[in-house]
Amino acid sequence: MNDTLLLAKDTLFTTNHYLTNITIAIIIFIIGLILGGLAGKFIHKIFKNFDDKLKKKTGFKYSVISLISALIQVSIYLLFTVLALNYVGITSLLLNILFIAIILILSISFILALKDSLPNIIAGWIIKRKALINLNTKISLENIDGTIVDMNMFEVRIEAKNGDILHIPNSLFMKTKYVKKKN
Repeated sequence: MNDTLLLAKDTLFTTNHYLTNITIAIIIFIIGLILGGLAGKFIHKIFKNFDDKLKKKTGFKYSVISLISALIQVSIYLLFTVLALNYVGITSLLLNILFIAIILILSISFILALKDSLPNIIAGWIIKRKALINLNTKISLENIDGTIVDMNMFEVRIEAKNGDILHIPNSLFMKTKYVKKKN
């Protein structure tokens, strides 16, 4: 009888311990959700003016600050999720492998996204820095005559004599021979 009573007390204590750990893990997870949301909004509000200036200067139509704030937000979510799972004792080799796989996939995706953009950004910087061309410059390249109507970090837009707008990536423009014409 005494052994049964001790076994029941031990089982009750163990169950109570697990329920307490699960409750604390849920609280940690909810705190992570709140902090992640607040951090994302905070970063976005602080750098909103910078983002607007960056869009105007580069011609980039997407919000870089929104992307950064979303990455910070997701990072905080992941951190607190891992902390909550660790508190319960579920963190294992599988969770660590999953986390590393996600980081690798995101890194590879980021590198592949930059693969085409980075050469155009560098070429755009060179075009602006060396003032190779300006807006409203008449230009002839290969068999096309036209006027430069827009330049940004990714492309040069030329309005041909027939009214067509040609979008030429900066990296390709830098490789193409062109002649500036007198106005």
